[in-house]
Amino acid sequence: NGEISASGDLSAWTWHDGTPLDPAQRTADMVVPPLITDWVWPEGCLPFYRVKPLKKLYAKSFTSDGSPGIICRDQLIELE
Repeated sequence: NGEISASGDLSAWTWHDGTPLDPAQRTADMVVPPLITDWVWPEGCLPFYRVKPLKKLYAKSFTSDGSPGIICRDQLIELE
């Protein structure tokens, strides 16, 4: 959905539902997009970990503050 710089500019990227990947651009009324568990990804989408700059910056801290995956933290806690 866009290009990302090594600095972590997330503004060009969106989740598969079209909402911003950048946590700073999300509003309180935006719901967490459902996790994709299918082997086939929606057209125009790719897994987060397949985008090298995103993987490099956030793989070890995906659900931490400041990371795009912070919105998935509650789901992670439920699974633990």
